Amino acid sequence: MWKQLTEVTNEGSQRLDTIEVKLDEVDTAKTEIVNTVVELKGNVQEKVMSNMNSMDVKMKNLKTEVENVKCNEEKVYFGTKKVSSLVRFYDMKTTKSGVATFYLTDDGTINGKPYFKNVVSINPTCVAMTDKPIENPHCSVKYLSPDNKQLEINVVKGNKTVVVLGGYMESNTLANDNTVVLVEVVGI
Repeated sequence: MWKQLTEVTNEGSQRLDTIEVKLDEVDTAKTEIVNTVVELKGNVQEKVMSNMNSMDVKMKNLKTEVENVKCNEEKVYFGTKKVSSLVRFYDMKTTKSGVATFYLTDDGTINGKPYFKNVVSINPTCVAMTDKPIENPHCSVKYLSPDNKQLEINVVKGNKTVVVLGGYMESNTLANDNTVVLVEVVGI
């Protein structure tokens, strides 16, 4: 019986020693975890501070860009009067019977609200889809309504006409339907 009791006690002692070692390992692991969390907090804090510094630099750069834009503000004059509320309109249409019609309104129709009180400049451009110089289209302003809502652009091209004497005479004729016209209108 004594022998059995000693064996059980020794076995219990070994188990207790093993448990203590394992508890020490758990404490060590726990300490390592806590240290890792602290390090993570440090890294997170460092990243946050780095991001904050980066944002601060970006904000300063943005402020500088805004100041540069203010300094380089476009100065526009209508005659001798400085204009601060310049409006630019761009559009593309095609011709029908030699005319491209644009509506300079907020809804693109004759019933819309006009973009301009005063039109300062109209710059039409015709797109040439030919390598024959005589067929190159040419643009000019045909009509601008008094309310600045409707703009019509004439489009013509060169034409060869047979003359009775057997030669050719060059003249203009309406451009083909669906000739592309680009327009830029500037106004206030």
